[in-house]
Amino acid sequence: MARHLTDFDFPAQHNLNAAVNPTTAADNTVGYSVGSVWINTTADTAWVCLDNSTGAAVWKDITASGGGGGGGDTSPITIGWDGQGGFITTGLTRYFVAPYNATITGWSIVAEGTSPTCTIDVWKIASGTTLPTVANTITASAIPALSTGNVVRSSTLTGWTTAITAGDILAFNIDAASNALTIKINLEL
Repeated sequence: MARHLTDFDFPAQHNLNAAVNPTTAADNTVGYSVGSVWINTTADTAWVCLDNSTGAAVWKDITASGGGGGGGDTSPITIGWDGQGGFITTGLTRYFVAPYNATITGWSIVAEGTSPTCTIDVWKIASGTTLPTVANTITASAIPALSTGNVVRSSTLTGWTTAITAGDILAFNIDAASNALTIKINLEL
């Protein structure tokens, strides 16, 4: 069963027939973006780009471990917004239903624009028929935020509820934004 993990797709370069694993040099300067996929057909490993910063790209091994529960058998959750030529505004919310159990281990934000900034809260409720709201935040006071540059990544999850259960409904809300033409948040699992 195919997993569609984004509700907005940005063009991404992929390497589906590599003989080696990706390095920090497989970055934005050679066309890779957050969400790019790299498959090492020699070692039978699969990777996804979490951060494409110049000379410091971060790739996560997502190779299935052959059994349930962790070890790379889940893909990151990536959500995006596009201002359609204008700036992204506050209050925009995207929703996602988790197809698997997972633990959040970090997050990253990539935004296009001149000096973009943004704050994105993450909300979660158990499966059901209603959508999560700010009352269901899982980020405590450590809300993901981009304040300088175009990319930020963090594995500091102080106070976060990090467990995700298959069927949980997650919401990603733009609490604040300025000068951002596109924004992508990635939850590392």
